[in-house]
Amino acid sequence: MANDGRISKKVAKRIKEEQEKLLEVLSETHIAARACRKTGVSPATYYRWLEDSEFARKAAAARKQGKARTCDLAETALVKLISEGNLAAIKFFLPHNHPEYMQPARYSDHPREKPLDPQHVPTLDPQTIEEQKRAVGEKYEDELRELIVKGSGTRNESS
Repeated sequence: MANDGRISKKVAKRIKEEQEKLLEVLSETHIAARACRKTGVSPATYYRWLEDSEFARKAAAARKQGKARTCDLAETALVKLISEGNLAAIKFFLPHNHPEYMQPARYSDHPREKPLDPQHVPTLDPQTIEEQKRAVGEKYEDELRELIVKGSGTRNESS
């Protein structure tokens, strides 16, 4: 009997079970590679399953739940370290969560750090860019040749 692209009910059931198991693990840890490793599903299979919009929707929801769980675990661990008097944890937490400890944005007078005025943004000619790339490449190619020649000469002298 020829296979016309349909899969048997037994295979469909097994795939559904594997997907459910993978979604469960994704909801615990949002990292797809880890979920695939834990469930024995190849990453290629996982990404192929994502082509199915229903599975993709469920996977996105599971990953969102897993990420929230991971963030909750991280916050719990951070609070525990703070309660133990860990100075690094305290120094990390306060500037990110308390306005009195937040650092003001620093501004520089250096021209590279100033935002560009959209009216004065230079336009770059693609030919000029290619010429610059070629010139830089040739410069480093010459320097690399010089280093190789020097290195091989030094090696021969010490032998």
